[in-house]
Amino acid sequence: MGKFSGMLFTGDFDHTISDHEGNIPQNNLDAIKYFIAEGGRFCLNTGRSIAAARSRALQVPCNAPCLLYNGGACYDYRTGELIFAHPLSEQACKLPPVLEAEDIGIEIQGIEHHYSKALIPSREPMLRKAGMETVITEEIPLPWMKIVLCGKGGSVLERHDQVPPEEQRRFAELQKQVEALCGEEFYVTASMPRIIEIGNPHCTKATGARQLAKMLDCHTVICAGDAPNDIPMLLDADLAFCPSDAHPQILALPGIHITVPAPEGCIAASVAFLDHHVK
Repeated sequence: MGKFSGMLFTGDFDHTISDHEGNIPQNNLDAIKYFIAEGGRFCLNTGRSIAAARSRALQVPCNAPCLLYNGGACYDYRTGELIFAHPLSEQACKLPPVLEAEDIGIEIQGIEHHYSKALIPSREPMLRKAGMETVITEEIPLPWMKIVLCGKGGSVLERHDQVPPEEQRRFAELQKQVEALCGEEFYVTASMPRIIEIGNPHCTKATGARQLAKMLDCHTVICAGDAPNDIPMLLDADLAFCPSDAHPQILALPGIHITVPAPEGCIAASVAFLDHHVK
């Protein structure tokens, strides 16, 4: 038994556990190891798929199964076991016409692969870095875990302060269109300014964290994140943290503890806060 026993800490990877280049500050790694040594459970809580998060998950000293697809699935990278999965319904897998646009790429994420009808130039560098590639096909097999809409130009990993305001407004309007058209069939969110993610309407990072906490018999859920798709888990968490360079929507959330910028160690600052306040 340690001072963090019964606590589950789930953290977003990009720009929260990692810095802006995808590297993990050493003080974050040290803090996670300390949190685990004191009885806590730690895992990723990311919008990435099982395949796309694998290389990230193996860099983080997780001692709990990781949450993927914005809470749509839970996977244990230590054992290769799929703990739970909540795919889209077959009805929801019929893409509505508003999603079809010449300058918008559509990617379907399954349990094992990412699929698309054509290569999406903005996505390929990220996928190659994760050690994977898109399967190009007209017939995309079920189950679908998530649909991703992204701009074909630029980098999909650019932060909110790197994307021109008019481009941000354009994707915000597209998100509103999707929500208005099929908000009951989908959970629609944004993980980056040029990425709109569509998943099971009953799953968010918050529901995933609570489901995992119950399985692990953890009484306290702690979350850290920086982007709009983190909002549900940060609002639902018993304690919520974000880096000071998070998206403005995150910084405005009630009750959130704002730490140092991501490159300086958001998770390290969060664990230091817990260490001081948990008796």
